[in-house]
Amino acid sequence: GSALERAFEGHATHDLILEHRNLKEHKNQWLSISCIPVMDADGEFEYGILWYRDITKQKNQEHQLQFLLKSMQVLSITEGFEERIQEKARLAIPVLADWCSIEVVTADGSTKRVALIHRDPSKIELIKEYERKYPSREGVETSVQQVVRTGKFEFIPQLTADMIDATPHLSKEQREDIKRLQLSSLITIPISMSGKVLGTLSLAYAESGRVYTEEDLRFFEEFAGHLSILLENAQLYKEIKERDLSKDAFFAALSHELRNPLAPIKFAVDLLSLHNKDETLNGEIEIIDHQFGHLARLLNELLDTNRFITGKLNLEMQTIELVSLLRSVVTAHQPVAQAAGVELIASYPDFPIFLSADKTRIEQGVINILNNAIKFSPKGSSISLSVSADDHNAIIKIKDVGSGITAEEMPFIFEPYYQSERIRNLSGGLGVGLRLVQEIIRLHGGSVKASSDGAGLGSEFTVSLPRKVVENTITPESLPKISALDSGTILVIDDNQPAADAMVRLLKALGWNAHGLYSAKDALAYLEEHTVTTIFMDIGMPEMDGYELVRLLRQKGHTELPIIALTGYGFEADSQKALEAGFTAHLTKPIGSKELNEILQKVSG
Repeated sequence: GSALERAFEGHATHDLILEHRNLKEHKNQWLSISCIPVMDADGEFEYGILWYRDITKQKNQEHQLQFLLKSMQVLSITEGFEERIQEKARLAIPVLADWCSIEVVTADGSTKRVALIHRDPSKIELIKEYERKYPSREGVETSVQQVVRTGKFEFIPQLTADMIDATPHLSKEQREDIKRLQLSSLITIPISMSGKVLGTLSLAYAESGRVYTEEDLRFFEEFAGHLSILLENAQLYKEIKERDLSKDAFFAALSHELRNPLAPIKFAVDLLSLHNKDETLNGEIEIIDHQFGHLARLLNELLDTNRFITGKLNLEMQTIELVSLLRSVVTAHQPVAQAAGVELIASYPDFPIFLSADKTRIEQGVINILNNAIKFSPKGSSISLSVSADDHNAIIKIKDVGSGITAEEMPFIFEPYYQSERIRNLSGGLGVGLRLVQEIIRLHGGSVKASSDGAGLGSEFTVSLPRKVVENTITPESLPKISALDSGTILVIDDNQPAADAMVRLLKALGWNAHGLYSAKDALAYLEEHTVTTIFMDIGMPEMDGYELVRLLRQKGHTELPIIALTGYGFEADSQKALEAGFTAHLTKPIGSKELNEILQKVSG
């Protein structure tokens, strides 16, 4: 009409697109219409020449191409894959289908629907109501079940009322309910990868009355191939996640099983140090203590590496003063350097340098570099540690004249578990120390770099950390000191009796009043009769674990009592769980006299 109207006005019309309904073929049809006016001698419209082209195939191809392009923009990512599936299904409506359903095959071989989209959202409940009313019956396969079993598509180009009435296993009521859905054409296609059916794609025309063609079937088979990639990625991601959870569980169990026997050993070594009056044993006690510390560091490095790699380590950030921290580290490491026959020289600025950092992790990073320097330096040599700062960064340099780093080794020194063949016999470690240093510094927004002139020519590590501007430069006061003997009774609760007894002996040797119990039941009875000032409690106890006990004690009114979790489970999630349960603090076994005194000073102060 509009083409002729423009022709009457004397204007030519080219490629005017008209969409109309082809009732005979049950499909929409697109025509491209053009019209040229022919004028008489007076310039008046006499007649028009009108022609048209059927461009239905071209328009269908355009719609399918647009659908595929939009579908590909929905990334085949892993988390929330069901949401991605639903987005892809939604793109088919209403141009390519009146409704679309996608199901995935689960581990037990059944199917789970992950998407159900209809052009009229109110009809979705009608479909769900039908499925509730007529659940699957044994011996009667649904279209989806048949496609999953056979791996072949099911295609009904035109569904008529006569076909529904002729289906033998349907009741009269069920046939009428199917007719209410107004289905006119159906396709169910397997979503397969490497011959394995991962799910199904179902599409239907309903209210629109349109029908699918063989060409449509081929197109949706291609789309099902795209979906198979998404489903396979999701399955792979799920498997990887399950493996990660298994690995985390293994590391947690490893941590617990190794740390539990280490705890009484540490208590016993500290007790021997306190009570030893035979100077001839000093060397042996120092060897035991040193090797114990080495073993504990290896365990912590292994577990820390897993935390860093999986991104599960949270920093406890606070304002720290770097110079005083490094003075303490160097002082504590002087005996280690002396035992190795190495001189440790440090130089510090005459002004404080403040950082926003996790004090324990910064100390750990510096210690790892120092330990490497001491380990690989020859006797009689020296190691220098210097601290400086510019306007933005604190800079720590640690330099030695030891075994050095070759150009071939340099690209790999921060890789986990890397150990150079040249110095493997000297390392005595796991090859994870420098990786931990790099991750610690990176998490603080800083950088660590290594330089060396080559084998046997020493090395230098430069750590750069962002400074924090602190208006009040007074450092935090040290923890308040209290009188141990006047502090009341400390209760130690641990089903590992040797560990509990060893800790009680150590606490008493340090001047604290302490009493040990071996079950939650005994602890509850003891607290009915006695007053305690602090509790150290294991978590993994039988009958009632530490989480249950601490919650019960809080409910019973011990709201202000310091209750400290002392356990072999040392992951960040374990610490968080302990604090949420009601513990005042979370300590990981093994600990020694220094850590015991620090935590008791803190909670008592």
